[in-house]
Order: sequence, then structure tokens, then C-alpha cells
Amino acid sequence: MDPAFLGVFLPVVLGFALCANWGKKERAVTVEVGGELGITKRNHKFQKLVEKAWEGANTLFDLFEQACKMHPKQNFLGTRKLIKKELGPSNDGRTFEKLTLGSYVWISYEEAYEQVCRFASGIVALGHQTRGEVRYLL
Repeated sequence: MDPAFLGVFLPVVLGFALCANWGKKERAVTVEVGGELGITKRNHKFQKLVEKAWEGANTLFDLFEQACKMHPKQNFLGTRKLIKKELGPSNDGRTFEKLTLGSYVWISYEEAYEQVCRFASGIVALGHQTRGEVRYLL
């Protein structure tokens, strides 16, 4: 038999044979939900609805606060400086905007938490009451 044939054909056949044995991964399962029409799919790891991401996280701020405590020094929010903006024609005759951006500048979870706390303190200093709506233009 030709060695080139074995070198190409044999790995392909073995690869298909091994993949066929693995089967499909089940990512979603159908669950019975009372009172609702239609099919309900859920992640196979969670048979019932997940109401809290973590224990003790009842609000979005609680979730954010826990994430900041778990990963204080890790990168959280990144921005990039706009270096250059160009308008150029595309193949279909329209113009498009091409942006050249600089490197990312990151703030950590800890720095973001401090900024959120300062912002909240400023809103309270302006006289905002608990459970009221916040409508400020930034």
C-alpha cells in the first residue's frame, strides 16, 4: 500500500470513527412548565429556573460587589484611545468609517467598585432618596 495513502486516509477514517463514538453533547433539555404553551428548554445542568447567581446576591449591586471581592486585582473595564478616524469607500459604493485605536487601558474590579461608591455617595449628597428613580445625564 502507498505510504502517502495511509498517512492521509488512515487518520481521517480514525478521526471520524472516534468522533462518531463520542455522540452529541446535550446542552439543552426539554422541561415541563405548567400553564405555558410551547416547548421550554433549559441548560442540562439546571433542571429548574436559576433565580440567583450566587447565594446572598439579591440585587445586581450585590452581584457586582461579590465579583469585586472575588477578583479585586483583575482587569474589569477597558477603554481604548481613538488615534485616527478615516472615511473610505466600500466595494458597493457606500462609505465606511475606519477607526485606528490605541492599546487598552484597564481598571480593576477594585477601582471600578471605588468609582461606583463615589458616584453613589454623590447622588446621596444631592438628596436622592432610597428606592427612588435616578435620572441624571452623564
